[in-house]
Amino acid sequence: MLLLLALACPTDPEPCGEDCLSDLKVILSETVPMGVKANWTAGVDGTCHVVYREEGGDWLQTPPEACGPEARTSAVLRGLHADTAVELEVVLLVEGAEHPRLAAEVHTAPLPEGVPTFDVTVRGATQGWIQGSFSEHQAGVFVLDREGHYVYLWMNEPDQKRDIFNARLAPDHSGFWLVLNEKRVNVGWGLVIKRDWFGDTSHHVEVPYAHHDLLPLGDGTVLVIEGDPDDLDAEVPVFGDRIVQIDPDGSTRPIWSSWDDLTPPTEFNQSTGWYGAAEDWIHANSLAWDPERDTVLLASPHLETLIEVERGSGDLVRMLGNENQGGWPARNPSEAFENPHSAHWTEDGTLLLLSTDWSTEVTSAREYSLDEDAEVLDGVWSYETTDVSAHIAGSVARVPGTGHTLVNYGTGLTLREVDPSGAITWEATLEGTNHVFQAWPVEDLWGDTE
Repeated sequence: MLLLLALACPTDPEPCGEDCLSDLKVILSETVPMGVKANWTAGVDGTCHVVYREEGGDWLQTPPEACGPEARTSAVLRGLHADTAVELEVVLLVEGAEHPRLAAEVHTAPLPEGVPTFDVTVRGATQGWIQGSFSEHQAGVFVLDREGHYVYLWMNEPDQKRDIFNARLAPDHSGFWLVLNEKRVNVGWGLVIKRDWFGDTSHHVEVPYAHHDLLPLGDGTVLVIEGDPDDLDAEVPVFGDRIVQIDPDGSTRPIWSSWDDLTPPTEFNQSTGWYGAAEDWIHANSLAWDPERDTVLLASPHLETLIEVERGSGDLVRMLGNENQGGWPARNPSEAFENPHSAHWTEDGTLLLLSTDWSTEVTSAREYSLDEDAEVLDGVWSYETTDVSAHIAGSVARVPGTGHTLVNYGTGLTLREVDPSGAITWEATLEGTNHVFQAWPVEDLWGDTE
């Protein structure tokens, strides 16, 4: 929606004539309520940025970028809230000298009716934001501030055939990668897309049985979990899982399949209905990447095991967790994990994951070091509570710069941050959706802009 044309707002006593900024247009997104884009023309070569603030708030700034008369320049504002008055100014610098600014005002759109809401009940921590995704009912992608207000929200249309499984912030923070498939029953309509902060789609890659998780890497590739059936014409097909890599040109290639190294059981004791009448063997739910070793970690709750493979060769490196599946067990059996979710490596090289005992409905965040010689896992930290659990989905992540840990309880509809002692430093409860699939702390909305 085109809102207005802004007039020059001189901040320099000397007029700049034809070299002034001109023709500022401010546009509201049709799909992201707080999405605001400004574009303008600069009459000379220089660098441009936008300073902006909500009514009564602090001034924020977009990263500077080259601008000039050959093409219009645009910027999408980040960190805004829905239904809020915003003032903005475009700044042009030429060899360090500032030209007269262009100024405008805009009012962001209200939130749609019925969107999920967060109620912050503990406000001890205020650092950063949280990026996550709603799955199934009221599916969407969000970025949340620590007051429980959205600074980004894109909701899937209720009548859309494909539903969101998960969304991840791109490594350069330029947008969000999403994995989608048909609601509840996976029938080969999988899709991986990227949406920017304004809600526009820039990538669209079909991955027929894509599900649960994807992982954009810093080298421009994206990994995604895809169901891998043995024989679709069989009376009862068996679905394993494979890791598929999407290259920057949009081409896809499998890098590993469960059929390469594992053998399915003769009888299955878990029927999820995930693939209709087919058996769901692996049910992988999360991906992690170790950039130093270039290995990929796949979590399987049905095997109660983590599977690590080399990305380049596809070779199996090791399995962690369930000794009956050939995995490295916990040295102390009481520290073993069950039904793992969001397993990944921390900056300290430890293994962090969410574990849920379905028989007791007890969910715990668990952290391990690896004894390479003994091939066992040693528990180094855990947080367990009985007041909320994640029967389905959930995630855990370290909050940058704090040593705290963010625990997402999935269908428990609770996000909780705890310090190393287990004291709750921030918490929000959720209404209006089935669950948050994953939730990740975000330190900076802009990422590395150098």
